Amino acid sequence: MARQLRDQGIQDQARSGIGNPPRFRGNHRTISSTCSYPTECVGTVSSDAGWTAPIFQAGGDWRVKRTIPDWMPCQDGTSAPGLQVYRFHGSSPGGDQTDPSSNMLVGQDSTTGQPGACGRSLALFINMPFKLVKQT
Repeated sequence: MARQLRDQGIQDQARSGIGNPPRFRGNHRTISSTCSYPTECVGTVSSDAGWTAPIFQAGGDWRVKRTIPDWMPCQDGTSAPGLQVYRFHGSSPGGDQTDPSSNMLVGQDSTTGQPGACGRSLALFINMPFKLVKQT
């Protein structure tokens, strides 16, 4: 089953660097998945920004994990990757209840840098709300 989904104003995380304005690219994702049970699914996400990543569903939540190369620029001119994790589920139109059959998917988009990258002991962590709407 392939579904065409569109972000609602969420950036694609393709950054030119932290502190620089993000580049808004690729608001379309295609999710192809197969399910062995209603809440156990696996598949692939393809973005028109040029990346693909595995997707899986466990316990009603969908998760996508991918590495973003050169996500965090360092003062010395090098950069470090970040691990981006999308976590989302079907939601009622008001966003107050889980609805697996909904065309609206809501959740979190989190990206974490490597601890120790750029000479900093703590990892950079960015978390923001995430919303997908199924195109009809």
